[in-house]
Amino acid sequence: MAVDNLPCELPRDASDDFGKDLTERVLPSILGADTDNIIERASICKTAN
Repeated sequence: MAVDNLPCELPRDASDDFGKDLTERVLPSILGADTDNIIERASICKTAN
């Protein structure tokens, strides 16, 4: 039974880790000051100043 469930657990673990990283690293930059320029560096398009 454990072998049958193993392939199903890998996407779940990856999704949990992605969500954790997103909330800890990216979300604060979206909601507050982007001091590390994460959002600016991740943007494909920029507006002209």
